Amino acid sequence: MVSSSLFILLVYYFEYTLSQDPKIDQFEIETSNLNNQGEIMRISSHTCTIAILTTSTLAVSTALADSQYFVAHKSPQSFRASRDHLEERDLFHAKGMIHSDERDEKLGFTSVKLGESLDQLDSIVVSAASDEDLRKFAKQSGAVEFEKEIFYKAPRLHLQTGGGVTSSGNIPLNWGINAIHAPQVWKENFLGEGIRALVVDGGIDPRNPGIAPNFEEGINFVGKDTKAFLDRDGHGTHVAGTIAGAQLRSGFSGVAPKTKILASRVCDEDGCSSISIAKAINWGIAKKVDLISMSLGSQTTNLADRKAIRAAIAAGIPVVAASGNDGVEGVNFPAASPGVIAVGAVDPTLHRAPFSNYGPELAISAPGVNVISTVPMGSGRLPQLRILSQQAKDSSGMTLTPQIVVGSAELAAAVRGSLVYAGLGKSENFQTVNVKGQIAVIDRGEITFGEKTENAIKAGAR
Repeated sequence: MVSSSLFILLVYYFEYTLSQDPKIDQFEIETSNLNNQGEIMRISSHTCTIAILTTSTLAVSTALADSQYFVAHKSPQSFRASRDHLEERDLFHAKGMIHSDERDEKLGFTSVKLGESLDQLDSIVVSAASDEDLRKFAKQSGAVEFEKEIFYKAPRLHLQTGGGVTSSGNIPLNWGINAIHAPQVWKENFLGEGIRALVVDGGIDPRNPGIAPNFEEGINFVGKDTKAFLDRDGHGTHVAGTIAGAQLRSGFSGVAPKTKILASRVCDEDGCSSISIAKAINWGIAKKVDLISMSLGSQTTNLADRKAIRAAIAAGIPVVAASGNDGVEGVNFPAASPGVIAVGAVDPTLHRAPFSNYGPELAISAPGVNVISTVPMGSGRLPQLRILSQQAKDSSGMTLTPQIVVGSAELAAAVRGSLVYAGLGKSENFQTVNVKGQIAVIDRGEITFGEKTENAIKAGAR
């Protein structure tokens, strides 16, 4: 078994940079897709935060469901007694029978209903009509604490605007992997084999070629369908690929390309539930995973997180979490919780990334600027641009792979045309140039990329 610290140090982010050839002054451009079917995607530096995972800073919200409660007990015995009592009572009621024990009615907590038993945490999830009912129940059942379900803002992928890469279609190893000396470790035949990592996030797309060979199991804790763990945003798939993406012929690889991936979906478009997170960790402990990666957090802690994390650490499972993306002093929770490995980000100069939170709880920092990793199938395209000199007698030129685009259509054939400079891409810029049937070259700034694109299309650009 490889130590968790070695595994953590192996995590890195891929980076691409664009290098331009100053010798080329007149161009034609040919675009085509590399037909990778959305296997990989780049994520902008301001949303990348750590070595094992990425996160967006999450704010507590109570706008969603408020009837679920996390109840922690003082001992395994009181947990089992409380669970068994509620299970028995609910079973009797389900059969239309009156429970012989009238204690609930006398004590006034008949509205408390058992939702789920978290055996690894000595805790239960219940629903109730009011906090008062929960207080009465907790007093009689030996519960130490209870807390209403909390929702965090869900992490989201944010594309990097502009830029590109010099490439012939392959993905080279970058500064990040070399900075942590991963190739040297790979030569020692450590590729993460025998390690099983649980990714607690927004789900996963196991169909991705970079995920499929290493995917072991997935589960959904959002809603009733436990099999609905398919990633709908891309964040969870991106994180999983960064940790344990399989080596592809394109050159792409996760940090530990033979590590097995277990994925739990705890976030949806409305947010991430504290109870769902606790359920995921409880599931991971039962599955005896070797590592738990949490790509979420907030500036405040909560009972469900604390109880679940303590149980995982007591079971010998390292828990790794993001320091946060606010760029301020103050590590977010759960990264700031005792025993959790809090990870921050550095840039290619090995200085702290401006967006990365810092503080005394920070355990390690690793490359975290400019990431390329797996995404849900069909959600991204990797276009290839061939720039040719009009004066060249052969087909020599420069091949670029620019920013990957989410949701772009696949081209049936390459698009070819001359480049026409159109300034900032405003409506008035297209009044002085003819881009009809050609490819418009537009500067950044002042208006959005969407407006620039719309103006170029109206002017007849390809």
